[in-house]
Amino acid sequence: MRLATPVVPMLRSLQAMRYLWQVPHALDGTALAQYAGPVPHTPLREALRASLALWNGPTPSSTTPVAQGA
Repeated sequence: MRLATPVVPMLRSLQAMRYLWQVPHALDGTALAQYAGPVPHTPLREALRASLALWNGPTPSSTTPVAQGA
């Protein structure tokens, strides 16, 4: 793969980002909260229900309103 990087731009980019797979890292949101204030969080079930409703259309049992448009 390294030999093909001069002629294949995507492989060049992957090679440049290779360190991300070798170094453990995580995001904690502290800096964002300091800059923007409290960050609202949507519970996982609610987020999944809303996403699936957009994808499959609303189901009769869904109680979460889903924004349309935009």
